[in-house]
Amino acid sequence: MLILGSGGTAKTMRYFLEKHGAKSIGIVSRTGELNYENVYDKADTQIVVNTTPVGTLSIEKPLNLALFENLEGVFDTIYNPLETALVRQARRLGVNAANGLAMLVEQGRVAHNLYAKADDSLPVQDEAKTLEIVRKMTNDRQNVVLVGMAGCGKSTIGKLVAEKLCKTFVDLDEEIERKTGESIPQIFEESGEAGFRQIESEIVAEFGLRAGQVIATGGGAVLFERNVEYLKANGTLFFVKRDLERLAREGRPLSKDLETVKKLYEEREPIYKSVADFEIENNGEIHDTVVMICNALHW
Repeated sequence: MLILGSGGTAKTMRYFLEKHGAKSIGIVSRTGELNYENVYDKADTQIVVNTTPVGTLSIEKPLNLALFENLEGVFDTIYNPLETALVRQARRLGVNAANGLAMLVEQGRVAHNLYAKADDSLPVQDEAKTLEIVRKMTNDRQNVVLVGMAGCGKSTIGKLVAEKLCKTFVDLDEEIERKTGESIPQIFEESGEAGFRQIESEIVAEFGLRAGQVIATGGGAVLFERNVEYLKANGTLFFVKRDLERLAREGRPLSKDLETVKKLYEEREPIYKSVADFEIENNGEIHDTVVMICNALHW
């Protein structure tokens, strides 16, 4: 076992692991004997527990899990964002991982019950209450992120999904225009695509770490890995698919004609598929598309 950090939470984790028979426990700190320079010598590590703040409201992670070939589980005490970069990397590697939200709620339940024992007016809560609260907090905080070609209906769908789920709707292109005071075509004309992508990445980073939103992305927002990391921090990603002939093209600098759109789609489709948690068709009634998205979330 490796515990990242040496504060109070690390002491709690060490006590728990010792109590449950951990064969060996390494405490990793920045300046200790076991640190972030030599930690990879512990190649036989099976469990990593992060008690540091690294990853809170960011896409940073304290170490590279890929260098531990025997890794079986990761627990990150951080709960904001819902999926830290450490947890996300673990899952990509096929390793079981969890965040610290259940731990946060459970310690509150236990504290409540200590008071309840001394006050008959307070009901004692069982573990089912923790699971209920964790589920609700996760649903409330989770972002629904719509990706796909420009003109596929992400904004229209997003507004309806946000209304149905009682979440805030965010159109990233609108936020870019609000920040710059210019239209998307103007930005492309003055700064080129590279300039636009820089501004877009700043907006993605800002809104990706917020919670409780339905986010409509621009067609090229997920072409960059760092943007995807921000969008996945709190988000479930839906690839909205629409027949290319039916895509709206007005006011979209990279969608001048159908042939250009087809070529663009050939380049982007594999990326959309690779980053999406779900794929949703939008060639029929818009209501049906909204229902499919909500049903996919299992709320």
